[in-house]
Amino acid sequence: MLKIIAAHDNEFLIGNKNKLPWNIKEDIEHFHKEIEGKVILMGRITYESIKNIKNNFKVKKIIVMTKNLNYDPKDSDILIFHKIIDVLQYSEKEDIYICGGSEIYEQLLPYTKEMIITEIKGIYEGDSYFPLYDNKEFKLIKEKKLSDQAIVKYLSRIKKK
Repeated sequence: MLKIIAAHDNEFLIGNKNKLPWNIKEDIEHFHKEIEGKVILMGRITYESIKNIKNNFKVKKIIVMTKNLNYDPKDSDILIFHKIIDVLQYSEKEDIYICGGSEIYEQLLPYTKEMIITEIKGIYEGDSYFPLYDNKEFKLIKEKKLSDQAIVKYLSRIKKK
């Protein structure tokens, strides 16, 4: 199963020059708890921006999705996928948590069954946005307040009849 995990501000902003536009400790802690022991997927640019701290992630596996057929992260623990079909096939045997960036979210959103979205109050400056989606396609399962600035919403895709 594919699950998206993301944080965005009031205007769906998720990043600024490959970094988070905000510094909210509770959001970072929540992210680490959610991905612990899981398989996570991110695009090459997102991976390149976090590879220095990837050892802080207590994950089962990191998958990097890239169009670059020659990409070599020089890390044998990293799986490289080039096509959506590869992600979909892998997700049949393992849940995959999609961690960004915006292009990866947009490509995989139609196949995503669940989303864990942290809504960050306010409007920040940046250059990367979460794709707009139809709220009617998802139902709210639960909500959790992390701080006065951040609320997490757990969403599940509504099955089509």
